[in-house]
Amino acid sequence: MYIMRQKNPNKKIANKVGDLPIRYLLGFWLSILLGACGGDGLKLADNGVGGTGITQGRITHLDEGIASSITVNNIKFNTHNALLIRDGVPTSRQSDFNVGEIVTVKGALEANSKQGVASEVVFDDTLEGPVTASAGSTSNSVEILGQTVVTDSKTLFYGFDQLADLKKGYVVEVSGYINEQQQILASTLRLVKTTLTVGEILKVEGHIDSLNIVSKTFKINNLTVDYSTLSIDEAKLRESTYVLVRTQQPIENDVMLASDIDIIDSKLDANTFYQKDGYITTPVLQDRLEMEGSTVLIQLDTEYINGSKKDLVVGKHLIVTGKTNSQSELLADQIYVVDRQTQILLEGYLAKVDTTQKKVNLFDTDILIDEATRTIKSRSGDGTMLDIDLGQLQVGDYIYVEAYHKNGKYYAFEIIKTQPQIDNRVMSVVQNTDETKGIINLFSHKVLVDENTQLFDVNSKPVSKKEFFKLLKKNQTLLDAYGSQTNSNTLIANAIFIDTSW
Repeated sequence: MYIMRQKNPNKKIANKVGDLPIRYLLGFWLSILLGACGGDGLKLADNGVGGTGITQGRITHLDEGIASSITVNNIKFNTHNALLIRDGVPTSRQSDFNVGEIVTVKGALEANSKQGVASEVVFDDTLEGPVTASAGSTSNSVEILGQTVVTDSKTLFYGFDQLADLKKGYVVEVSGYINEQQQILASTLRLVKTTLTVGEILKVEGHIDSLNIVSKTFKINNLTVDYSTLSIDEAKLRESTYVLVRTQQPIENDVMLASDIDIIDSKLDANTFYQKDGYITTPVLQDRLEMEGSTVLIQLDTEYINGSKKDLVVGKHLIVTGKTNSQSELLADQIYVVDRQTQILLEGYLAKVDTTQKKVNLFDTDILIDEATRTIKSRSGDGTMLDIDLGQLQVGDYIYVEAYHKNGKYYAFEIIKTQPQIDNRVMSVVQNTDETKGIINLFSHKVLVDENTQLFDVNSKPVSKKEFFKLLKKNQTLLDAYGSQTNSNTLIANAIFIDTSW
């Protein structure tokens, strides 16, 4: 079987079924029928919650056509009958949405499943306006409408190749989160146009600063907002209030003449199941933390994935699963600490099992089993999953391993013994590349690219070797590689996908 999980790379295969060899097609359809054969990279709470819920996070998967779907926080939502809203305007086209954009999905969730049926998908950009200060060739930030927009390894660009391509005056749409420094951590940047036209709607959101009711102005970072032409209840405008401001007037001398101002209530709906993606914006105090204005309560039995309570510091990226109480506080059943820089996923045949030192070996790599290892399981051909002991694994078993890299060693999160697959697999962040030799290094694992390797970009589009290597960024780009294993830690790749799921 070629595809081992629903989240990725099914999305990439779905759009290119006609172009792939039959062994990949078999894998694709079997994975749909049987479900993911291995883990998902991101584990969210299997707590039996069904019914209506709200998922907030990045789009990691888009399928169009009759079986249209959208995947957010590892839940695949059928969107065939969903109301799609983009920036307040209903749309009938799911193609208006992009991988990486932050959306809110309302829908029915299946208990103990990664499936759902969406009733509504909403996208609202965080910022849209002209570049006011261009990025340098080595910078990871750009100023748009006086707001500092920071990019990282997960930021996806649409309509341009690199941050330095954004010239002053270019109009850009940003989807992202606002951190404790009032910077926007961009999930996506989309070039709207290269010249601002009259009547273009510009949008900015953030916390009010330097409010002056005499001059009827306030600031959002480096942008001054003039609301003198509006009839507004000034009692609602206070320092630190979070607002959304729009205008159709050009920006002059870093001043925006507001056409309307909305006060944004970031509280979650009460008594509702949530999976919320975001960043910690306040220190943890008495088992409480804030994620962009939403309160999260840590429980005694909160489960931590890829981290622990000590990792809950300001600026840390989390995905929190749980249900809100009557005060709209999110009671955390599970907290996933997002840190793709240390994670790796392997699938292949076991070379060694050491029950004394508690480790396994595949791809010439020792993987340690310790308190961080959540489960060791065995999946049968019919999909049944059973807990097993390390001693029940044998040399030659085909296993799926999620692990993290620390101080030169690998530690397992999860090990699953499953049915043998045609291809082996390595998934991790690019460490370095050599296009001439066709070599990509993922931690200590080497992936070889030759003339038979099929290469795909983040939008499922096949690309040439030259185009593919151009897209790879050291310590940033996440790759999912399938192929045949040599006698060492080298994978001869049949297919490689650029991924956004971690």
